[in-house]
Amino acid sequence: MINRGGLTPYVPSLGSVGASGDLAPLAHIGLAMMGEGEFILDGKRVRSSEVLRSVGLEPYRFGAKEAVAFINGTSCITGILAYELSRAYELMQAAVVSSIMSLDALGATRKAFTPWAVAPGPPTRAR
Repeated sequence: MINRGGLTPYVPSLGSVGASGDLAPLAHIGLAMMGEGEFILDGKRVRSSEVLRSVGLEPYRFGAKEAVAFINGTSCITGILAYELSRAYELMQAAVVSSIMSLDALGATRKAFTPWAVAPGPPTRAR
């Protein structure tokens, strides 16, 4: 669904059984995959059967115990974690570049970053 135009299943922002926090969202994603839920398309909720057909995808049919594993897993929160981790890494890179540019613009010295200026801790090996 992602590779065919970034299809976004409709998932209500409120309502869950509260057990692991991701059962209701995963159930709505599963419904969209099966052609029985809805997608968000151009800001509107559209029947998933129509959207899947328009992009050339067949509705997914879950096998035995597959649907239970899909909604009972931690895949939703794992996906959110992976996305946020990626964003955090990009933010860290931007912070490093920003600090380097600031130091360069201020004509700062590297002496503050020498090993002897580091707070006490385990000794580091010189390279």
